[in-house]
This record gives sequence, C-alpha cells and structure tokens, in this order.
Amino acid sequence: AAGVPDVGVLSLDQFSDKIKEISRVTAGLPLFCDADTGFGEAANVTRTTIEYIDAGAAALHLEDQAFPKRCGHLPGKALVPPEAMCARLGAASAARAGSRDPHFVLCARTDAFGVEGMGPAVSRAARYVRAGADVVFPEGL
Repeated sequence: AAGVPDVGVLSLDQFSDKIKEISRVTAGLPLFCDADTGFGEAANVTRTTIEYIDAGAAALHLEDQAFPKRCGHLPGKALVPPEAMCARLGAASAARAGSRDPHFVLCARTDAFGVEGMGPAVSRAARYVRAGADVVFPEGL
C-alpha cells in the first residue's frame, strides 16, 4: 500500500497509521496485519502489539527473519535464533494479555523452510506455538 519494497523500510508508526486508515473504512471487518519482525526485539514487539490492537487490527504476524528483513519470496534471508523469536512471541502474548483485546490473534511466520529446510521449519513452528503463537504461517511451502 505504501509503494515501497518489502524489505523493512517502513516504521511502526507508518504501519499503525495504515491500519487505522483501513479499519475506519472496513466497518469492523477483522484485519490480519503484517508486523514484519516486530520492529525490533522483545521490548519493541510489546509496543508493536499494543499499537496494532489500538489501531484496530484483529491479528498480527511476526517473522523470524533477522533485520534487515527481505520479502519472503526473495533469496538471501537470514533467520534469528528460535529463542529470539520465542522472546518476541512471549512479549506479544504478554502485551495481548494486558490489552483491551485478549482475543487478538498472534501468528508466527517462519521463513525456515527456504533457509534451513523442512525439519527445522517444523521444529521452529512447534516452538513458536509453545511460546504463544495462535497460528503458524510457514512461508514458502
């Protein structure tokens, strides 16, 4: 919607503003919104989750890529260690629990299939569910 490549150049504020704009005209339809890598580590993911909820999103998805991220369909992606992604998900889950929307959906996207293969992708997905993800999005399958 912003007309820029999907490589992590937009800020949390730009994403939140777009969510607010869309939620105003969609008459309560649930919005499932991309949160890239959460705009930083766990503390930033807390703010991202709160901002998305306040902007009107019903769900967000976080990627397990390292920054700077790349579009999931492009080569050259790097992943954070699973522990770092689990910390992001834990922060998002805690933020959700203390928010006005305890039913906000957390989706963990893993790009591991294209980087590490099927086994590691499945292993990461299972860890992400244990860390608080409600949904897993295995990119590239």
